[in-house]
Amino acid sequence: MNQQLTTYIAITLAVACIAIFGIKLDQELNITGLKSDDCCTDEQLSNFQLTFDRTPCYGTCPVYSISINNSGKAIVMGHGHVEFEEIILQLTDEQLRSIAKLTYAANFYEIEDIYKQGERGCERYSTDSPHSVWSVTSGQYSNSVDFYYGCNNTPQTIPLMEEALVSFMGLENYL
Repeated sequence: MNQQLTTYIAITLAVACIAIFGIKLDQELNITGLKSDDCCTDEQLSNFQLTFDRTPCYGTCPVYSISINNSGKAIVMGHGHVEFEEIILQLTDEQLRSIAKLTYAANFYEIEDIYKQGERGCERYSTDSPHSVWSVTSGQYSNSVDFYYGCNNTPQTIPLMEEALVSFMGLENYL
């Protein structure tokens, strides 16, 4: 089974577990060679930061941003075509750990940093779609990714991570 399909299956299962059963992701996340022991120790969570921005499209796509810091404070800002202006949440340690583990399971720290029109990995694309811009740091790992939703034939890691994050934080009804 190729790496992209394996990652897709793992993220889909993670989303299902979180959304349907509300369970935490404590099992080994060995998709990228990283294991639970490599992820989410108190020391690694001490510098955990996640920022996510969903940009406008030509139409009524939701425009919002999410930031989560190492204390579990999550701020969701609505910028357009959403049902809120600001939502502030306090995540538990287990919720924060689960979100961090999801980034490991998604192979986030090893994927390309840009998927946008005309760049490598996005030679074929449709126009007028939004971007999602991510930056995540956990322990010694850090990556930033600019993903254009109009790219064809790109890894589905980023859309699945967004879906999982939105579901995990209970934001589906607001977007």
